[in-house]
Amino acid sequence: AEYMGEEGRVANLVSVFGRMLCGVRRFSLAARVIKDVVPPKVRKLLKPVPHPLDGAAAKSEFSNPWQITCAALIERLPIVTPNLHPAEYNFLVLQDGLDQLRMKVYPDKLFQAEGYVEGDEQEKQVERKPKKGTLEAFEPGGRVTAADHSGDVRTTNRRLDDRLYFIVKDAQQGTWGFPQTPFVEEMTLRKSIESKVRNSFGDRVDWYFVGNAPMVCHKIQYSPEQQKATNSFGAKVFFFRSQFIGGQVTVDKAHYSDFAWLSRSELAQFLPEDLCQTLMPLLPNWHQLISADYIQRKLPQDK
Repeated sequence: AEYMGEEGRVANLVSVFGRMLCGVRRFSLAARVIKDVVPPKVRKLLKPVPHPLDGAAAKSEFSNPWQITCAALIERLPIVTPNLHPAEYNFLVLQDGLDQLRMKVYPDKLFQAEGYVEGDEQEKQVERKPKKGTLEAFEPGGRVTAADHSGDVRTTNRRLDDRLYFIVKDAQQGTWGFPQTPFVEEMTLRKSIESKVRNSFGDRVDWYFVGNAPMVCHKIQYSPEQQKATNSFGAKVFFFRSQFIGGQVTVDKAHYSDFAWLSRSELAQFLPEDLCQTLMPLLPNWHQLISADYIQRKLPQDK
């Protein structure tokens, strides 16, 4: 309602004051203040605030409680540094060229020992052979592994320059998701999911749970049929971040039929869309943080 003047401002203040009192279970006091203090003309402007879930949805939420569930977001950290983005590579080349222009040039004789004869050092380098176990004999391994070529997603020896996330396939429903378990009242949220992970995926695996607080809460609203069957309005899934340290993962075949280690870009092919919308903003994405399209949009163009 459009109402100008002092009475409109009073109505707003009284409305806020009344809602605050109602929030702390002082409805009778708020009603008395509105009835005795507020003029009738202003009282007409005060309208009740509807509940965000109107009708049957609001009644169902208050009559049926939420199920509390814990989940583990297990990640394998990058093993090698990621490849340079073309923008980073071009910047390093430019920086190296500027350093070459600004550096001082010293004579070669300044770095030569006494009695140095030109050509002796080259002959020594040809005759000398690297010994085993020394730094000179070290040969770096490839950044692309056999699992990358074969497409094997059940091993952590793939995509070494990226983060991998552990997901499992439910044996009964056949859907993919993160390991999760109902909250155990005798334990904390973290202890509930930590016990589930250690008992379901083998004792020879080292996990490290980062902190005691969940990283995000994902809400799932059940269908009317599920609400009647479970006597719950929905589920609140609290995700805890965990890191894979090492070991061989073996899944419990009674609960999970398969597992996979996937990167951030691959998760959308296996997980539901609403879950991806909740988790994707919290997962690092260094590979696509600065893309060519982003650079073209953000950097000023030469005219």
